[in-house]
Amino acid sequence: MNPKVSLVIGIVCISFSPIFVKLAEAAPLASGFYRIFIAWLFLAPYCIAGKKLKIGYKDLAVALLGGVVFGADIAVWNISLMKISATISTLIANLAPVWVGLLSFLVLRKKSGALFWTGTWVAIGVWLYW
Repeated sequence: MNPKVSLVIGIVCISFSPIFVKLAEAAPLASGFYRIFIAWLFLAPYCIAGKKLKIGYKDLAVALLGGVVFGADIAVWNISLMKISATISTLIANLAPVWVGLLSFLVLRKKSGALFWTGTWVAIGVWLYW
């Protein structure tokens, strides 16, 4: 698939997901659960058919920890949609790569390239302008 088409599809999906969560007649945590569960229903057959389920114990522990953190992220985002505007909530949630980049520099002393920092400052500028 063309990367530009994939980018547009991703932007549209990110744009409409807070609207769907707000319009849902379900609790925020239930809405988040079904969002992940339905995606899992589509991904599980692909992984089973492609025999992509082989994983070591160490990698399984990391994957489970990542799943717990991702689940907490989705839960907090869905709850925040009910407390503040969808725009601010989605903007803060989608700035996660910025925070990861900043913390990796401050904590791990990992230096990123100029393109990353340019994008980071643009994102922060848009966030502050909003």
